[in-house]
Formats: sequence, structure tokens, C-alpha cells
Amino acid sequence: MKFLLLLTLFFMITSCAISKKKDIISDLYMNNGNVFYITSTYINRKIVWSYSNDKVIIYTLTSKNKILDKKEELVEKPVDISSINLNDNYEMDKCMELDGDLLGYQIKQNEVIKSKEYPVNTKCFISNKYENILYNKLKDDIIKYNLLLYK
Repeated sequence: MKFLLLLTLFFMITSCAISKKKDIISDLYMNNGNVFYITSTYINRKIVWSYSNDKVIIYTLTSKNKILDKKEELVEKPVDISSINLNDNYEMDKCMELDGDLLGYQIKQNEVIKSKEYPVNTKCFISNKYENILYNKLKDDIIKYNLLLYK
């Protein structure tokens, strides 16, 4: 009987730990109102980051959401991401690539969740200048914080 109780307790603790790892993206979004990520069909990793008032929180995860690395960097000049125009998507056409990287985000604007994923070549994305403030912010931060999956 004690063995079954211990086994049940072990599974409960293990499942809580596993679900916490899977919720990093959700947790960052809930805490900060924004989350961004880059994944690839070629690499078993993803980079996930989120902006708070004074810092950017960056995770490197496996494709199964196991944490490989976490770092926090102070943000010199915070940008109010919640007020950026998210409707101008035409500039992403420059670097569209259907088999490769995926750049995505989830942002809360006026209590509405806005999310988008772009199949892009990340190296192409960071080599362009954009009219859209968000794309320039993402490009600059991918370079500054070395958020590329591969060099």
C-alpha cells in the first residue's frame, strides 16, 4: 500500500515538473503580455524570449521544451510592444521560406491576444531594414542578444 502511495506521489511530482517546462511560453506571455520565438525544422532547439518593463528574458529550449539555458538582460530603451501596429505583414514577404525557420509571437493588445507565425529565413530577416517598428526591434534584438539557432 505504501509503495502505491509513493508511486502515485512520484508521478504527481514528475507530471508537475513536466507541465511546468511545457508552460514556459504561456508563463512568459501571462507575466509580460508578450512572447516571441524562433524554431527550425533543422535544429532540435528553439529560442523563446519576452520583454518585461526593464529586461528581456531569454530561454533556449529543446523542441520538447526542456530548458537548456536561461538568461536575463537589462533593456536599455523599453518599447511599448502593446501599442505597435501588428497589421502590416507585407514586409515579411522579403524573407519567406517555407522549409526552414519559424518566427512567431503572441502579444496582448487592448485585452486581445494577437499571434502570428512567419516561415522565414532568419539570416535574411536580420539582414533587412523594415518600416514596421516591431520587425526592426526583433531584428535588432536577435542580433544584439544572439538569438539565432545557428550561425
